[in-house]
This record gives sequence, structure tokens and C-alpha cells, in this order.
Amino acid sequence: HPIYMMCSIVYLVFGLALTSMCINVVQ
Repeated sequence: HPIYMMCSIVYLVFGLALTSMCINVVQ
């Protein structure tokens, strides 16, 4: 399903951005 795929990609990108932001705060 295209909508499910798009949502999962957006969720993945959001998770990666949040993780990198947390790493920057910790350092």
C-alpha cells in the first residue's frame, strides 16, 4: 500500500532526525 509505505518512510526519517538531535545534545 503506497500510503503505508510513505508513512513508514516519514516515520523512519523523523526517528533518525530525532536520534541525531539527541546525539548532538549529549555531545
